[in-house]
Amino acid sequence: MHEDEALRFDDDEDEFTAEEWKAIRALERLAKKWPKTLGLHGGTGSLLVVKLDGDGGGFPDSDGGTAITHSVVGISSDGGDPNWREQGQQ
Repeated sequence: MHEDEALRFDDDEDEFTAEEWKAIRALERLAKKWPKTLGLHGGTGSLLVVKLDGDGGGFPDSDGGTAITHSVVGISSDGGDPNWREQGQQ
């Protein structure tokens, strides 16, 4: 099994609409072209594009540096915060 396949939850195929599957497939196509110099961070209701450190190995703010980011408007994100929906609506 390929590493990416372990993250797939295709058992729930019937739970997505045709429009949702179209968006999922578009995101998968984008992932194939995604620059190794960028990462995604799911914060409190916001999806951020983060420029990774010089070797493409990690998020620069994890070492106390300043991260270069861009917020993606219109895509909800759960970064593990149980109150993200309420905080994201402020």
